[in-house]
Amino acid sequence: MKKTLLIILATLFIVVGGIIVFIKMSRNDTNTMNRTNDNSSKSDINASSEILVGSVSISIRNFAYSREKITIKKGSTITWANEDSMAHTVTSTSSSDSFDSGTLEKGQTFSKTFNSVGTFDYFCSFHSSMKAEVVVVE
Repeated sequence: MKKTLLIILATLFIVVGGIIVFIKMSRNDTNTMNRTNDNSSKSDINASSEILVGSVSISIRNFAYSREKITIKKGSTITWANEDSMAHTVTSTSSSDSFDSGTLEKGQTFSKTFNSVGTFDYFCSFHSSMKAEVVVVE
């Protein structure tokens, strides 16, 4: 009886563990796909080393920003669009030239023109694992 119970518990543990690993891997694949296949911007933002000019779009979906790091020219504008079912924010961690979108519900956008050179880290105040960076150059 005890041996049968141990076998059942071990099997259950393995199955549940496998399901958890599968779910995590599926989420990572989806996030990677969204980051590399996002064609919603007005600029070509497929190359992270590319310096972008003008209007740039970043989508928010699957609890991630579509670009974790982006380099833009001074004077460029980034528009974030929440395409997720949950509310998110775009909140800077910088004390200089700080910005905060407030709560962005699904379908809402927030735009920021960057007129200062520097590195600007930001995050979602509701989901602390969501982090990204804007690098502004001359």
